Amino acid sequence: MHNLLLKARALKPAWMLIYLSSMGFLCVLSVQMYMQLKFEPVICLCSMGLVFGIYTSNRFTDTAEDLTNDIEKALFFQRRSLFFALAIVSLVGSIAVLLALEK
Repeated sequence: MHNLLLKARALKPAWMLIYLSSMGFLCVLSVQMYMQLKFEPVICLCSMGLVFGIYTSNRFTDTAEDLTNDIEKALFFQRRSLFFALAIVSLVGSIAVLLALEK
């Protein structure tokens, strides 16, 4: 049990990514509901992708700050450079879809 808690704690930065990206989705969804617009899941997913891409790329550009403030998070992202590629793909993909839909 203790081992499982240690593994979950080690993935804390990944859980933060999931949480923040989900909030991007829910934020756009709540605006659509408030303004009584029809639900457009593609727009919500693009918002989720943009939040994921911006937050994740920021983790790689602010490494000096993260090493000072939160070394666990900095080391997590330094060991997993695949996240940077996912961030760029997410940003480019979300922007391309929004431009294609003219939103």
